[in-house]
Amino acid sequence: MPSRAKPKPPPSESRPCPGAAVVDLAAARGRVLLRRYARRIRDGLERNREAFLRLYESGLVFTRHGTRMGCDILRAHQRLHKLADQVAGLENSGRLPARARVEALFARVDRLLARSGVLASRNHALFQR
Repeated sequence: MPSRAKPKPPPSESRPCPGAAVVDLAAARGRVLLRRYARRIRDGLERNREAFLRLYESGLVFTRHGTRMGCDILRAHQRLHKLADQVAGLENSGRLPARARVEALFARVDRLLARSGVLASRNHALFQR
């Protein structure tokens, strides 16, 4: 008596989604993280620009204290630009370097954004007086 069981399809036909691509989730998370840091850097650059503009428009940049604050803000602004270039280079390269190198870059970005935030808040406090 012949078996009524259906024969198994060849392995190529048994795949649920032929032509489906394999996605590297670590790389996808890395790209999302790079975009997030790039956005944070842009926001920090904008805050620095606004803080320096307030110093200049008020005329405080021409005082001793204002000059010191302006130099600190411009220095932080320049460093943020350098980090923005590094992050953009990583985004455009299409591949991420070693995890330790990326984490070191993000740690530098975090420290600089914190410093930049302190400078901007100090500048804001100067105008609240």
